[in-house]
Amino acid sequence: MVQYGPLRGFMPYNKVDPARLRACTNGDLTKLVGQQIKARIITADVARKELVLSERQVAAAEALGRVSEGDVIEGVVTGVEDYGAFIQVKGLADVFGLVHKSEVTWARILTVDEVLKLGQEVRAKVVSVDVTNCRLALSIKQLTADPLRVSLDGLDWESADVDAVAEPELKALVESLAKSPGISNVTVTRVAVDPQHVAQELEVYLVRTDSDGVYDAVARLGTSNTQLKLTAPELSREQLKQMLQRVAREVAQA
Repeated sequence: MVQYGPLRGFMPYNKVDPARLRACTNGDLTKLVGQQIKARIITADVARKELVLSERQVAAAEALGRVSEGDVIEGVVTGVEDYGAFIQVKGLADVFGLVHKSEVTWARILTVDEVLKLGQEVRAKVVSVDVTNCRLALSIKQLTADPLRVSLDGLDWESADVDAVAEPELKALVESLAKSPGISNVTVTRVAVDPQHVAQELEVYLVRTDSDGVYDAVARLGTSNTQLKLTAPELSREQLKQMLQRVAREVAQA
């Protein structure tokens, strides 16, 4: 039990700092009585004036303060879910990060466990740091170059406008995107032929994000590649990706 002013606080055994526990011979926690500690409130029952506290989360928050976006960390996979994998960061006690399914690999996968297994050691890039909630967003795929970008950079592009787009489906895609909510402008900037890659179906990829909600996307069909510039200041990158995929499906099914 912990006293916090007029309130009573309970700290579960697994929320006590491990270093403090190691100092207790044979698990005798009576040695902790009278010690002052720093702890984070996990839950609060106002009516009963009771708190549940965690000392370990304080240490985790302090450790997260030493992590910055763009850092590369090493860790171990401790959980695999449909939406991603949890990574325990080496060298930072009680710090865990989530690698979302979309950030595991550049390849298309159905389930995360196709790539990641429990106990597997990995390296990942820090995408964002949430010190308040003790959370890290991580990416494994961003440690390697996007194979699509590498492929596109090797093409012979020609400046163009929508009139240079030959395939009806690609023109229909441009017209549909221009009418989509949240997108204020769509322009064709250049085209290229890729004889090494034949897209059997209409494919659309978001390849770059500029400032002020301006994005570059590439639409592929057959050997034709069309680069688009989209202005969508009201949409997040993820929202725009979902819209591109939805519109592409609708055009392909029309």
